[in-house]
Amino acid sequence: MRPRTDEFDAKLEAVRQLMDAHGWDWLLLQSPGSFAWLSGGGRSYIVDGDPRGVGLMLISRQSVHLLAANIELPRLPEEELPGLEIAIESVPWTEFFADPEPAVRGLTGGSRLASDLPFPGAVDAQREVSEVRSRLGPADIARYRALGADTAAAVEATAREISPGQNEFEAAALLQEKLNRTGIVAPVLLVASDDRIRRHRHPLPVNKSIERYLMLVSCALRDGLWCSITRLVHFGPIDQDLKARALACASVDAAFIAASRPGNRVSDAFAAGRAEYAAQGFAGEWREHHQGGPAGYGSREFFAGAGVDMEIGSGYSFAWNPSIAGVKSEDTVIVGGGPDEPDFEVITETGEWPAIELPGRPVRRPAILQR
Repeated sequence: MRPRTDEFDAKLEAVRQLMDAHGWDWLLLQSPGSFAWLSGGGRSYIVDGDPRGVGLMLISRQSVHLLAANIELPRLPEEELPGLEIAIESVPWTEFFADPEPAVRGLTGGSRLASDLPFPGAVDAQREVSEVRSRLGPADIARYRALGADTAAAVEATAREISPGQNEFEAAALLQEKLNRTGIVAPVLLVASDDRIRRHRHPLPVNKSIERYLMLVSCALRDGLWCSITRLVHFGPIDQDLKARALACASVDAAFIAASRPGNRVSDAFAAGRAEYAAQGFAGEWREHHQGGPAGYGSREFFAGAGVDMEIGSGYSFAWNPSIAGVKSEDTVIVGGGPDEPDFEVITETGEWPAIELPGRPVRRPAILQR
């Protein structure tokens, strides 16, 4: 693995500016997303759904420390943090998993401590850290583009290979294999077929035979970055009601994306999507499922419309996922808007999937593939 010292130094400077702005002496980064962001893609998780990693980053104005369970040493510095100037603090696993506070306070003493996750006596810095890591830099974006391309290729290949008569578990296994071959894990992998697509918004795969209609959803994770995508495939002619629903959902998705631009707030984009639901004749559908929101080093940094907001800037990423009973539209996009940049980039668009062209909208949306 290549050292990422320049990226690490730039992000460390951003962290210390945040600390100065708030008067924090130390900042504790516990989440795998924050660890991956600062380290340029390092993995601090063993169980990929755990909110706290097995290695914690503790930052002052003069130093950076890795506090890790002894189980994870020397693996973490050798394989996940190569070449980075970080002091290693080994903590017996019996103490790390029971209560890491004494190990942290052994370094910070009574100084003012902030943390990206709840920690005894620490200032809650989750929102501030989320905003800093949402501003993706060139190295983040390069890794994100590669993740988007590999994820989309896996999902779309699965949609083309799966056949009626196979079951949802087989579809999930095929997709999981394709993702894993490129180093991607999928903490979220949803599959539904036929009437289950209309009945359930978060459908885990079940032992059901696929008949005419299939939905594949993945929130894919690599290098700490999360990429989300949904694709729909229909075996045989698509009826007019389903086509109309797919067009309406695509219009809502396009409204979300078009409003995700520098200078707007996440709440502005959410309002634009809600308005488009109503304009398409499906005013209440947004209440049936969360609509997504800012992405990057979290599957979603937060769900839009759930009481958190922030201003959108160039380099932010979004995964909106509007749904109308029976259809869904979802891709991952990076906001542009800088000099010589497009307004946004859809990193999960392969150019090989049928698309819906929407008059007056600057973005195409994925159509239902008919096979």
